[in-house]
Amino acid sequence: MPDLGDEYPSLRRYMIRFSKEAEENMIEEAHGLFEFTGDQAAGLALYNDFYAHAATLATLPDRHTTQRSESKVLGFEVRRLVVRSRFHLVYRIEDADDGPLVVVVCIRSGYKKPLSRDEARRIVENQ
Repeated sequence: MPDLGDEYPSLRRYMIRFSKEAEENMIEEAHGLFEFTGDQAAGLALYNDFYAHAATLATLPDRHTTQRSESKVLGFEVRRLVVRSRFHLVYRIEDADDGPLVVVVCIRSGYKKPLSRDEARRIVENQ
């Protein structure tokens, strides 16, 4: 089958990368669930869910709308994928030297307050 990526950009396959911040967020959230429930399997399942949901962004990552307020605070365009109706997997789409790329910028609880400037600064530093 011919590569339709140039003719139909939305059909391209995107590589997925997690920033340092996102990796730390995954560990914190999974560990927090383990501490709350005492169930190690629940923490591991949440951790694995973050990877599984991110993997769905390998195709059509632009199907999720741009998050204007977060984009403005971070200084670059980001989108959001909801995991387990509580966690927000915040990501950006870019064209890297070795192909199209989705970078998971951070993972935030939907219960948190809006992204502050200090939090945004830390997130940007941990890319």
